[in-house]
Amino acid sequence: MKQKLLCIFTLLLTAVTGAWAESWTSGDCTVTLEGTTITVSGTGAMANYEDPSEQPWNGYAGDIETLIIEDGVRSIGDLAFCDCSSVTTITIGSGVTYIGTDAFFSCTAVTDVYCNADPAALTWEELGCDDFRYDGTTIIHVDDADPWYAKFTCVVNGLFRDSSTTPLTWAYNSTTKTLTFSGTESIPSFFITDERPWYDYISEIEKIVINDGVRSIGKYAFFECSALTSVTIPNSVIGIGDYAFMECSELLSVTIPSSVTIIGDNPFSNDIKLTTLTVDAGNTAYKCIDGLLLTIDGKTIVSCEYGRTSITIPSSVTEIGYYAFSEYSSLTNITIPNNVTAIDDGAFNNCENLTTVTIGSGVTYIGYEAFFNCAAVTDVYCFADPDALTWDDGECDDFMEGKATLCHVADATKFKEKWSTGDPEVDVNVTFVGDLTSIDVTSKMADRRSDVFFDLNGRRVMNPSKGLYIHKGKKVLTK
Repeated sequence: MKQKLLCIFTLLLTAVTGAWAESWTSGDCTVTLEGTTITVSGTGAMANYEDPSEQPWNGYAGDIETLIIEDGVRSIGDLAFCDCSSVTTITIGSGVTYIGTDAFFSCTAVTDVYCNADPAALTWEELGCDDFRYDGTTIIHVDDADPWYAKFTCVVNGLFRDSSTTPLTWAYNSTTKTLTFSGTESIPSFFITDERPWYDYISEIEKIVINDGVRSIGKYAFFECSALTSVTIPNSVIGIGDYAFMECSELLSVTIPSSVTIIGDNPFSNDIKLTTLTVDAGNTAYKCIDGLLLTIDGKTIVSCEYGRTSITIPSSVTEIGYYAFSEYSSLTNITIPNNVTAIDDGAFNNCENLTTVTIGSGVTYIGYEAFFNCAAVTDVYCFADPDALTWDDGECDDFMEGKATLCHVADATKFKEKWSTGDPEVDVNVTFVGDLTSIDVTSKMADRRSDVFFDLNGRRVMNPSKGLYIHKGKKVLTK
């Protein structure tokens, strides 16, 4: 009876006011839908959601056009407004300090975001830089664009704009085959590559000129520009997005200026002719080791020499980045030293001639398909602690088929208990053999042949010819 009376009351309210409203509780906040507008109010955090279907307002997701987050709200939950495909305008209050993972994913109609949050205090977990419009052209209006670009370039999928911003423009000259960009915004990121306005010219472009003032280069911006031989990156650029120049197969050299402090995953992956990757001497954020590894904060970002059979990873590196050595077809052996803690997803994917892998004692994570299609690997020497290690061999399909790859460890029982359960979702595609003594992997490195040499500080040194190279009284490498 009460439910029936409530329905009658709602119908009467709609008839009298012309408006319809409904409210829900989300964490410490109240979410109110009135007409096509959702307002989030309160003085705390919204709830996080593991699936869009868990949103109490999900049934109205396609009807919402305006979203208002009031100043008292402290956080916008994970997936909070995912799939709200009709939203065009979003206002984010000054009190917001956290925007959750994919909070606005599939909100592809959003043209304008009015963001009053403090960028210094804000954490914005936009997984994959793919929220808002897929062509990256959602305008995020802020008081001062500089700190937003400095912190969220290549992280948030949109163009930060303040009152002094000059919108980005581009032009293509078919005679000189030059693509030129001007303005003080970013070159957008693209979730769907054929939405790039210059898509019709990608197989023709030979030169890219980015004029001073442009703030960053978005992900996939120049993906598959197969004729590109030259690119100019000015000092105004502070970020280069994921795969920005991926499969630019004629690109021979790139100089990254001192202004760049943010770089995405594998911006130059598969650029098989790229022989020189230079970091400006004034750039203190990056370390370029003779064109072999580009690192930031110890994380390997990109490899760009495809002619080596062996790589020595210096002591400054603590993480092998996503797909860092993917399709490095000439590589036959790799030693991951003790200072490395993580081998990220796909790190050695499709290294088809890799035969021997040594994993140092410091590694605590081996990512999804880190060694997928490495079907020539006969031996893995793993010094990692099985109790501390997460090994994500997706569907048990790395290395050789049928667990023919031998993984030499000190305690085979522990490894088998954790990764030889018979469950392909858990197992690692190797046969564990307990014949390894617990020696320091760096001493094992000293017995390997390598054509690149570094001292203990990660600096390249001259080939020590044959015998030992001594640095500060310690053996570094043998030849």
